[in-house]
Amino acid sequence: MPSLPFILVVEATDTAQSLLQMAKQSFDAAIWHSVPSMAEAANCIKRTKYYSLVLIDYSVLVADQSIGTVDSFVRSSQLLYTPVLLFDSVYNTLRANWAYDAGFSAYHPRPSTTPEWNKLVKTMCLYWFTVNQVPAWR
Repeated sequence: MPSLPFILVVEATDTAQSLLQMAKQSFDAAIWHSVPSMAEAANCIKRTKYYSLVLIDYSVLVADQSIGTVDSFVRSSQLLYTPVLLFDSVYNTLRANWAYDAGFSAYHPRPSTTPEWNKLVKTMCLYWFTVNQVPAWR
């Protein structure tokens, strides 16, 4: 079992690495891993059962054409005790409802600036790793 939380970021845009770098700066008490597709995310989840948080960008679901099958990923046994969050470039009530229906733990508008991203990562990590009690890793 890892001593630091493992966080998987599923982000297809060209800014994935810079977002990952910002996230690491905002919350360096974690091991961050980034993949560009849902297929790679599924492989990571099969190989590494210790992810403590999964962040998925809605644009990946559109690009992968995996919107119809993401619920099986979110509800997979490997993620049974793992919060899975969906980020979207705009806040959309219908997508938010769909996200919760599909099994996501939370739906967030995706930050557009570095300070917004830093604030969200700090708040998100504070909530999921300090305030909220998630079951221990299996």
